[in-house]
Amino acid sequence: MGTNGPEQRSIKSVITTFAIVDELIDRQGAGVTELSDALDCSKTTVHTHLSTLSQLGYVSQQGDEYHASLGFLSTGNRVRENFDFYHYGASIANSLAEKTGEVVHLAVEEDQMVHFVHATRGGPEAIESVTPIGRKTLLHATAVGKAMLAHMPDECRDAVLDRELEPMTSETITDRELLDEELELVRERGFAVNNQEQVLGARSVACPVKYVSGELMGAIAISGHASRLDDTRIEELAASVRGAANQIEIDQG
Repeated sequence: MGTNGPEQRSIKSVITTFAIVDELIDRQGAGVTELSDALDCSKTTVHTHLSTLSQLGYVSQQGDEYHASLGFLSTGNRVRENFDFYHYGASIANSLAEKTGEVVHLAVEEDQMVHFVHATRGGPEAIESVTPIGRKTLLHATAVGKAMLAHMPDECRDAVLDRELEPMTSETITDRELLDEELELVRERGFAVNNQEQVLGARSVACPVKYVSGELMGAIAISGHASRLDDTRIEELAASVRGAANQIEIDQG
């Protein structure tokens, strides 16, 4: 009993801290009373958390309002730089974007979701990045996600696909049997294609990237307007993406 109590209070305190941060970001700033009402916490509790976050450089105060500070941006960049994939892949992704004039993404899998860690636009006609850096999205609805799913261990892939597959657009594959066939095709040809499955009007082509050990590192993709990325263009870009993926794998050595 004595051990469980403090642990539970400590965990609840952390949850409260992050709930306050989320509210500050969603509301683009808020006062103590507003946060207290939104989170059903006492004003004293909210103020204590805000004061601590301010001391740590993660919250700034402007009059009676508090805002999430750029300390989170600094921390996020430090976290991203610790990813091997970003370390080895960012410059190669930038070169690929410049070469093709399209958007290039680097993505990793974490907690059965796609997390984009880098995006770069190669020219003024390139599509805007579909998913902001740091946001997460569904594995089965993206080219990078399907590239990674196809090369995951069976048990990891099943953990993702055995649950209900949520559609993101009318083109998202939500049938397990059809998706299994799609992933087999990905393994056969070496790249995955997103046919407007995440966002209508956008297509992507992606290849997996692996560590020297063979373990999955992430995936690299080119995205563009569906009107620009017809099947012929997809095939051309697939070769470029595959070359970039190979270069990232080589650079590990």
